[in-house]
Amino acid sequence: MPIISIRKAFIADLKNVYLLIKELGLAVNMTEVQFSERWKKYCEDNLALPEGHDSDMSIGWVLLNNTNIVGFFGSIPRLYHFEHKNLRISVASTWAVKKEFREYTKLLSNAYFEQKDVDLLMVTTAIKPTSKIFSKYEGDQMPLSEYARVFFWILAPASFLNAAFLKKKLNKNMSMLLSYFLSPLFYLISTLKIKSFKPSSKNSNFRIEKKLINEIGSDFDDLWKRKIEECSQLLAYRNSEFLRWNLELSNELTPITLICCYEKNKLEGYIVLATENISNISLKRYKIIDLFTVKDDQNIIDALLTAAYKEAKELGCHVIELVGFTEKIRMHALKFRPFSRNYKSFPYYYKALSEELYPLLFKTESWYPSLYDGDGSF
Repeated sequence: MPIISIRKAFIADLKNVYLLIKELGLAVNMTEVQFSERWKKYCEDNLALPEGHDSDMSIGWVLLNNTNIVGFFGSIPRLYHFEHKNLRISVASTWAVKKEFREYTKLLSNAYFEQKDVDLLMVTTAIKPTSKIFSKYEGDQMPLSEYARVFFWILAPASFLNAAFLKKKLNKNMSMLLSYFLSPLFYLISTLKIKSFKPSSKNSNFRIEKKLINEIGSDFDDLWKRKIEECSQLLAYRNSEFLRWNLELSNELTPITLICCYEKNKLEGYIVLATENISNISLKRYKIIDLFTVKDDQNIIDALLTAAYKEAKELGCHVIELVGFTEKIRMHALKFRPFSRNYKSFPYYYKALSEELYPLLFKTESWYPSLYDGDGSF
């Protein structure tokens, strides 16, 4: 007879959690050691945790059949700023339950949604089952519905088409043949589109500079202070300390590029990009993780997107992708004439845990969503 119970998950559980995830065939893209080290960082070295926190703090919850782990709901603490206040966020991540025990999923869900000492629950990489769970617990879809629409620019038409055909399960030879015949047409179309990536005379006063993650310093603190003074959007913390921690985690899995825009030696904005190699379809993708500027200045955005395009070409990337951001930024990105595609299901849900916060987050202008949110960038 199964004896079902639930308890907090701890560092010592990570080996068995990893084996559970692998057994269920869920994407991990890392070794057991890498998986354990990342979750230790989420739990022990996370800057969002309060001072003096217990180093044996929970990383989520496990579902037990007798003493065997048959389910896991992970939770990552993050710190956000909204309406001149700091908010503690619990990010839902890495949820997995063995099929024969899914009737007990509600035990894990209850533990997550009944948390104390947090202001907001969030998932930014939701698949359909996760979306249903958030909806069941009266969570809401992030109100900027365009988040589900991904903008992209094709830099290498033949490689991009080959990857698209491989994703459609065509064999390699057929994929190569079709991409060979269709690539001239796609080359013409994509060339006409990317001609918009040209330096503007308005940007002549800007200095574009690539930086290493360990070079993130006080100029980023100054930009962060100016940004939170000018707006009241829900922003994941981006001062120098938090930005370094986040990008170092990202860089462990995918190479990160940080491009900065200076005017008169003052940092006015930056763009963060991740190089992702999708080996099963031979696609090299450049994803815009973050785009952060003073006043969402269009000239700065132009300069950073143009610099990103140039860098992607030099790195031999096949496509650049942009996910999220405000309506103003997305409307401006249309100037660069992107292609677009939609996620299969909307990935970004939240639940406000206070009556004060609840009505404010229904407003689209309260949000500044990007892959930097939640666990989308690491």
